[in-house]
Amino acid sequence: MYVQYIMAAAINYELGDKTYEDLVNFSNHYQTYINQVFGDKTVREAVQKIMKPRSEWEITEAIPADDNAFASGDDSEHHILRNKANKSVIWCSVEVEAYQNTDINKNDTLCQSYTLLKLSGKLDKFKADPEDYNNHIAIQKEMIKLYRNIIKNEFFEIAINNTFYSITVPPHDWFNIHGTEIKPTSKNWRTMATKFIPEINKTLDKWQDYGHLFLVGDPRDRYFTIPLKKAIQEGNLPKIKEFIDMGDRITIVKPEDDDKPYDNKQKRIIKKLLVEGAALLEKKENMPPRKKQRLRKGGKSNTKRKKAKGQTRTKKRYKSHKN
Repeated sequence: MYVQYIMAAAINYELGDKTYEDLVNFSNHYQTYINQVFGDKTVREAVQKIMKPRSEWEITEAIPADDNAFASGDDSEHHILRNKANKSVIWCSVEVEAYQNTDINKNDTLCQSYTLLKLSGKLDKFKADPEDYNNHIAIQKEMIKLYRNIIKNEFFEIAINNTFYSITVPPHDWFNIHGTEIKPTSKNWRTMATKFIPEINKTLDKWQDYGHLFLVGDPRDRYFTIPLKKAIQEGNLPKIKEFIDMGDRITIVKPEDDDKPYDNKQKRIIKKLLVEGAALLEKKENMPPRKKQRLRKGGKSNTKRKKAKGQTRTKKRYKSHKN
C-alpha cells in the first residue's frame, strides 16, 4: 500500500474546471461509445481484420454475466481472447494477467479495451500492476491511441453500418446514453456511422483530457466524499450546497451498491455527510438576521462634535483678546 501511495502521489489529480459530475457524465459516454461499440461481437471481429495482428491470440465470444468468474465481483459480461492454436486456452485481463482489478480501480470496466490492446501487442510493454496508477493511466492513453487509429480506417465505418443494418428486434439505441431504444430503418442505416464516429472521437477527447481519472482508484471518494467532508469541517456553506445539489443530480447513492461491501460502507458515509451538510444549511436559513448595532453615547461621532465646539470657543476667545 505504501508503494501505491508513492506512485499515486506523482499524478496530477486536478480536474481544473471539471467536477465529479463531469466524470460521471464522461462515464455515460464512455459506456455508450467505447464499451458498447468495442464490446459488440460484429465490431470486434471487424476491428481484428482492420488491425491484422501478428498475435497468437484472437477474438472470441465474451463470457456471459452468469458464468463470469470476475475476480473483483463484477457481474457484467467479460471479454477475453483465445489462443489460435489451442482454442481451449484463453487470455483474460483479470485471471491470466492481472491488469484489471475493480477492488483497486473501482470503475475499471475496460476488459474489451485490454483484449484489443493485447491483440495489438501494445499491452505487453506495460506491467500488470493495477496499484501502479501511473502505469494504469499510461495503459489508458495507449488504448485511446489504438482507438483513434481504428476509427480512422475506412473499413471501420463499414463495420459500424453493417452492425446497425443487422440490428433486429428487440431494437437497440447506440446513440442515447439514457437508454431510449430505437431501430434503424433501411432509409437511415447508411448514415449511422457518419453520425456515430464523431461521438466516439469526442468521447476519446474527454477520456484523454480528464476521463482517465474516473478509471483510477476511487474517484467518488477523491472528488466527492473527501471534499464534502472538508467543506463541512470548514463550515463552507456554498460549497456544501454545491455538493448536495450535485449529489441529487447524479444520484450519488444508488440502490445497486447494496450488494458490494465497499460501496455499502461508502454509501453510509456519504449519506451521513449529506445529512450533516443539510443540517448546517437549514440552521443557517433559520437563523434570525443580526440587528445593526447602535453607536453608544460618547462614541466617535460625539467626540468629534465636542472637539469642534471647543475649537469654535477658542477662536472667539482669541478674537476678544485681540480687541
